Amino acid sequence: MKRSKSKKDNDRIEEINEKHDKKSKRLKKRDKSKNSNADPFEHGTSSSDIHKELSKTNKLQILAIFVCAAAIVVILIVVLVSIFSSKGEGYAEDAADNIGRSVDVLNDSDEVHYKDESDYYGVNSAVSFDYVFESEDDITADGISYPEWAVFLTISDDEFITDVVYTDFTVIKKDMRGQRRDSVVNLDSYSKGAKRSTVLKSVNLDPYSITYSQSGIVSYCFKYYYERDNGDEQAAITRVAFSEDGEYQYYTTELLIPTNM
Repeated sequence: MKRSKSKKDNDRIEEINEKHDKKSKRLKKRDKSKNSNADPFEHGTSSSDIHKELSKTNKLQILAIFVCAAAIVVILIVVLVSIFSSKGEGYAEDAADNIGRSVDVLNDSDEVHYKDESDYYGVNSAVSFDYVFESEDDITADGISYPEWAVFLTISDDEFITDVVYTDFTVIKKDMRGQRRDSVVNLDSYSKGAKRSTVLKSVNLDPYSITYSQSGIVSYCFKYYYERDNGDEQAAITRVAFSEDGEYQYYTTELLIPTNM
């Protein structure tokens, strides 16, 4: 009887130990789960550190928003400038499509009206033309006012359009010599028939004027200046001719010298 009781006691002890081990494992597992979701303040991270991290994150977010907003503004400005600067060129292209016709064809639109005289003294005294259509906004170069752009027409004795010239006066707004360039334009590497876009990319200047001729030649004129080897600044005009299909034909460069010294 004593042996049987002792055996029962041992079995009871083992059962209790087993339950205790299981309970200990459950508690450890629960503690581990709690620790993974625990408040950072319970693990040595102070309120000041958390505030700094949040502040840093907010600053980065604000900076990112500011950069994005600035980029959007720049893009809008570029788009608007492009739209308004190309508006005059669009009128010139429309006029060029009507070469050989009467100027009255262009004046049929309420938006377009060609006059035989410019509203600007600088244009009337410096440009030869029969009719002109110009922008409402103007610029000032060397103390003289000019329209931002103008479309000039040359008319034959029979009153038909023979030549159309689009001029972008904003090119001379900062300097009457035009835009600054590192060196004189050299297009000797291009063969006849090269693509217009490729040639113009090499010039890398805004055209001062574009002439559409009844002969079918479209000529781009560039006003610019560069520094010579002796340190002098040299003004120049380069004209690049293309066919109506945009194929390169030839180019000429004229170096300008001071006058009325």
